[in-house]
Formats: sequence, structure tokens, C-alpha cells
Amino acid sequence: MLATTSLAWGCASAKTEANAPATADASVAATTQAAPAPAEISRLEVSESAPGARVAIGAQQALVWTTFRDANGDLVIDLPNSRPADGLSDQAFQAGLVASVRVSGQGTPERPLTRVRITTREPAEHRLDVQPDGLAIE
Repeated sequence: MLATTSLAWGCASAKTEANAPATADASVAATTQAAPAPAEISRLEVSESAPGARVAIGAQQALVWTTFRDANGDLVIDLPNSRPADGLSDQAFQAGLVASVRVSGQGTPERPLTRVRITTREPAEHRLDVQPDGLAIE
């Protein structure tokens, strides 16, 4: 009986709240960490090369991306946490594989997204290469 009482008293006297503030502090710190600043998409350059073309997307930092083809066969590149620079505009071409490159800013101020849509005159495969200051699509 004495052992049982001591054990119960020892458990009852343990401070259960000692771990609670540390957990609360960790969750507050995790939610208040600043998100990385959005990348600014500063340039779109298109150059024709045999047998295809190259589209360079320039930024001041490395980019995160996803790509897909839409129902029209256009290559769509989504760049989360980025915004197109003021003055960055769509481009259209009279000749060559690439017919147009369109850029738009979407998302919200807290979660910006840049969408680049590349339209080609004929079906084409692509390769995306990571650059320190953007992406290159060939």
C-alpha cells in the first residue's frame, strides 16, 4: 500500500505543463517564420535554333516550377511564389517554332503565381533546364 501511494503521489506531483509552453512556443515560431520573398520574373527571351527554339525565363533567384500541356497543346509553366516584373509583356513571333509567349500574374498577394504559356506552331517536345537565375526551355 505504501508503494502504491508513493507512486500515485509521485505521478500527481509531476508538472504536466512543463512541456506545454515549449510545444506552444515551437508552434508559434513555426507559424510566424517569414515566407521567402517572391521572385521577380524580369525577362523572357526567345531565340530560334536548329531544329527548335529556346525560351529563357530570368529572375534574381532560382525558381520552383510545374509544367503541363493545356487542352490546346500549349506548354504551361507555373512559377509559384513569383511575380512578373512591371513591363514584362507577352511576345508574338511571325516565324519559327514559337508562335507566342504569354505571361500573367495570378494568385494572391500572399501566394503569388506567374504563369508562362508557350504556343508553338507545331507539336514539339521540350526540356527544362534549371539556371541559377531562372529557367531555360528548349
